[in-house]
Amino acid sequence: MRKDFYLFRHGQTSYNVENRVQGRIKGSMLTGKGREQAVEVGKKLKDKGIEVIHSSPLPRAVASAEIVAEALGVKVVVDEGLTETSFGIIEGMIEKDARAEYGDVFAKWSGEYPECMDVCFEGGETKRQTYERILSVLENITQKKERIIGIAAHSGVIRYLVRGLFEVRIDAADIKNGAIFHIVYENGEWRQEN
Repeated sequence: MRKDFYLFRHGQTSYNVENRVQGRIKGSMLTGKGREQAVEVGKKLKDKGIEVIHSSPLPRAVASAEIVAEALGVKVVVDEGLTETSFGIIEGMIEKDARAEYGDVFAKWSGEYPECMDVCFEGGETKRQTYERILSVLENITQKKERIIGIAAHSGVIRYLVRGLFEVRIDAADIKNGAIFHIVYENGEWRQEN
C-alpha cells in the first residue's frame, strides 16, 4: 500500500534569527515570521489529504505542527524519535563561533558522502544515527492506518533522511523554514516526489 509523507520544516525561530546552532535546544521558539511560515505550510498542504501530523517533540516543531494541523483539521501526534539531530557541544553557539572553534570537525562533517555520515560533535549524534532513527520512525508509521501523513521536523532530520534514502546531498540552505518535501513509500521502496 502506498503511503505519502509530507515532511515540513518548522517556521523561523529566535535561534534562526541569531544564527545559532539549535539541535535539541528547547528554548528556541517561533518568531512572528515563523508562525506566518507555518500558516503558509498549512495552505500549501490543504488539498493533499493529510490525515495526521507526527511531530518532533521540540517546541518549535510542535508549534508549527499545531498551526498546520488546525488549518487541516487533523490531530498532532508527538513522536520523540522525530527530534532534531543532537549537535552536542556546539548547540546554542553562534554558528560562526562554532565553526571557528570546531573547524576540524565541521570540515569532516561537511565532507564527501559517505564519510561525512559518521562524524559528530562531542556529545552529539552522527548523520547516520539521525538517518537510521528517522527511517525507523517512518517505517513504523507505514504500519499505521493513515495513508497520507504530515511530519513536522527539522532541517537536519530532513537533510539526513533524504541523503540516506536517495544519496542526494542537500545543504542546510536548501531547506528553508517552512520547506516541504514529499516522499512516498510503496512496495517496500522509498521515492521522492515533487
